Amino acid sequence: MKFTTGAFAAGLVLVPLAAQADLTITNKPTKNVSCADGTCTATAKMAALNATDLANMLATTDVSLIGFKGQDVVVGKIAQWAGTHHLSMSSSRNVRVYAPLVAMGTSGLAITYNTSRKGGTLSFGPKGRIELWDTASTLAINGVSYTPVADLATLAADVASNASGNYALANDYDASADGRYSSAPIGASFFGRFEGLGNTISKLAIRGRHPGASLALFGDDRGSVSDLRMTHVSITGQESSSVGGIAADLDGTISGSSVAGNLSAGANSTVGGLVGQMLGGTVQSSQSTGTVTGNDSDSTTASMAGGLIGQIISASDVTTSFSTAKVTGGTGWRIGGLIGSNVGDVEDCYATGTVLVGDNGFAGGLIGENSGTLVANSYATGFVDGTTGTTVGGFIGHNSAAVQTSYSSGAVASGSGNAVGGFIGTDSGPSDLTNTYFDVETSGQSHGVGNNTGYPGVTALTTAQFMAGLPTGFDPLVWAESPVINSGLPYLLALLPI
Repeated sequence: MKFTTGAFAAGLVLVPLAAQADLTITNKPTKNVSCADGTCTATAKMAALNATDLANMLATTDVSLIGFKGQDVVVGKIAQWAGTHHLSMSSSRNVRVYAPLVAMGTSGLAITYNTSRKGGTLSFGPKGRIELWDTASTLAINGVSYTPVADLATLAADVASNASGNYALANDYDASADGRYSSAPIGASFFGRFEGLGNTISKLAIRGRHPGASLALFGDDRGSVSDLRMTHVSITGQESSSVGGIAADLDGTISGSSVAGNLSAGANSTVGGLVGQMLGGTVQSSQSTGTVTGNDSDSTTASMAGGLIGQIISASDVTTSFSTAKVTGGTGWRIGGLIGSNVGDVEDCYATGTVLVGDNGFAGGLIGENSGTLVANSYATGFVDGTTGTTVGGFIGHNSAAVQTSYSSGAVASGSGNAVGGFIGTDSGPSDLTNTYFDVETSGQSHGVGNNTGYPGVTALTTAQFMAGLPTGFDPLVWAESPVINSGLPYLLALLPI
């Protein structure tokens, strides 16, 4: 079978750099694609393969899709097929799923990306997902075989049997059918791979019965979780708990994932929208929204809450991630719009949520307490407030580490006896701020660092100055400005604000 005819509308390529979308599954006629003996190869850039043509081929034979010169493959419109034949997609760079890809029979799917080893990814747009209606279907990603699972009970049993296995969420799952959990659904330490395939776990509810519990989808994640969405999450822990949406304790990798919901814990706890505490590893291209709350009064330093991560306690990396969650902590809590307490590296991140802390706490628009190696190319825009004796900053509450090319613009307020700064509340380290800025008008603060009004490396700018062009030191390959994006303030090219 061969076909190369038809027209193609370039506007239907749902990928940021459309000219690089070399083979796109679409509802328009096939164009610039040559198919023979089950192999379809793009013959030029902007190649289109009609979804019905693809389904018709899969009804009779296995099909392999290969991007132009081995480059991108994009699912631009819904594509589905029944039967037992397998679909393979191969790209030297990216495989991007912007619409549902649905295997309705006992079929198989193989995805190969980044064969050029130049940083290509498998990614999912807001409506992109892969559905495997029959869990007997086979799935392989970059040569690794995954076991499809349809519910949390099956996943828990599989992990208990083989904690180093590779599993994939076959479809959306409504966890309300499970009732309310009293512990993490996946309680065993996990060392394998869990691929969400862009699917969603909704309405997971956990209420811990005992202090000191690890409460999240995964109690202890030492493997990897990718491309998982969680919505309408409700998790509550008692005192001394670790609470997160995806992982309570993380010493692995979470990427391309999101959590929306309400999470809380009692005194002496760590609670984050995505992760309770990071023991190591990486969080990248992930996000959270909703509320994160540290309940009860506590005068110790063991209570941490962050919109994305409660606490990072050893060398870790957080990149291209953000939170819009509202974060609230009681007396003595360390809270941040993104991270409560940090000792890792944070780059290309932002937070927009309101941050509120009780007496004698630390609060920052991005990080509550920071002693990490480096924070760079990040910003915070949320309102930050504390009561008596608090340390409050638009970007970081208490800092003792290097911060570069970052800014804050949110309002900053507090009660009496506090250290309050437009950018940092208190900086106790060396003079290690480079090209950092705060909005002197919207912050309501006249100086950048609360405990040192002449602290070097931080500059006050008016809103008009922020909007007039990138601040000094901001790399135009990393940052950009537009009057219709991020209220005209600088934004990250790698992480467009929502």
